[in-house]
Amino acid sequence: MRQPKDTIITEMSSVFKRWTEIVAVALVGSGALKNKEVSNLDFLIITKKKFNKKEIINFYRKLSRFMQESLIRYFQDGFTFKSRGMSVNLTFFSKKEFEQKMTDIINGKKVELVYKDWVVGVFAPEGFCGDIQEAVVLLDCHLVNKWKLRLSKYPLKMKKAILKNSVQEIAIKESLLKEAVKRNNYISFYIVFSQILFIIIRILFALNEKYLQGVSYLKERTSDFSIDSKKLISLIVRISKIPEKRLKAKTLQMGVLIEKTKKLLKSKTHADL
Repeated sequence: MRQPKDTIITEMSSVFKRWTEIVAVALVGSGALKNKEVSNLDFLIITKKKFNKKEIINFYRKLSRFMQESLIRYFQDGFTFKSRGMSVNLTFFSKKEFEQKMTDIINGKKVELVYKDWVVGVFAPEGFCGDIQEAVVLLDCHLVNKWKLRLSKYPLKMKKAILKNSVQEIAIKESLLKEAVKRNNYISFYIVFSQILFIIIRILFALNEKYLQGVSYLKERTSDFSIDSKKLISLIVRISKIPEKRLKAKTLQMGVLIEKTKKLLKSKTHADL
């Protein structure tokens, strides 16, 4: 029996091929992974020139016959809609924007973490590189495939920039964590606490030259990590399971985790955290 995911991809592809302004389309994110049940599909659409809001709305109208629900949400560079019970996300980049974004990330020029005001989560720019490396290319002018090949080797400049940025981030977050404990501010504590865990996971991914695309499927994505890195991942999992109200216990274990991360980072890069 054909899955909704396959039907949506086929229907959408028929529109993509007829739109002359599109130079490449790729399925990214969890929807691009094999043998994964997903509830959403993310399409990256690369165009000859930057689409304005009017052009994005016009594109939406061409897809309207595939939408079983009227719910639609526009965001800065695209829109989201429902089809066959799945959430479908379309993000638009001009060819120039896409090339510049990729170049800046792999050269370590733009690797700062992105903090979203409306969520606790954090986004690592190198995750975009991971999405491209794992992307299922639906339409291409050799652009996405060129980058997939280039990303098959983890960029050294990006790695160095990520580790340097992480060192700076942890120093800032440690002081914020201590302040939150001092004031007994649970909300601030858990926001900063989760951010530090994410930064340490980011360090481990960079040291093992893997693209961090979030913490989903963490066990699978770290299966070929070094033994030392795996031990720290296990410690992160244990710390996460400490009951929420035990701030002191969590703080002490976080201190242990940071010290162990310092030692690992110094042994691998001769740099101090």
